[in-house]
Amino acid sequence: MRGVSRLKYALLLPVLLGAGCGAAPKEQTQIETPTQAPKRFAGAELAPPRAAPPIALQDARGARVTLTGQRGRYVLVTFLYVHCPDVCPLIAQNLNQTLRQLGPKRDRVRVL
Repeated sequence: MRGVSRLKYALLLPVLLGAGCGAAPKEQTQIETPTQAPKRFAGAELAPPRAAPPIALQDARGARVTLTGQRGRYVLVTFLYVHCPDVCPLIAQNLNQTLRQLGPKRDRVRVL
């Protein structure tokens, strides 16, 4: 008798467990996705924009580089460290990827 009771429970258990697994089709509802606002620059904006102050830096070869010497080009100024284990490689990777996407326009951009 005991073997029959266990057999009943063994056969009934999958039915009970599967009862809430969506056996009957439910009415489908339409999910609306929110409209995205136009993308904007995430940093602060200076209104009105100010001219960049004169700066002088040294490149990797020790040559002097100034903003004045870059006239006619777009200039990105960033500070990356040689021994920077976290964000510097990511910044450099993003800069390189962006510069590659410029194609022939790359000649008009200088990264300092």
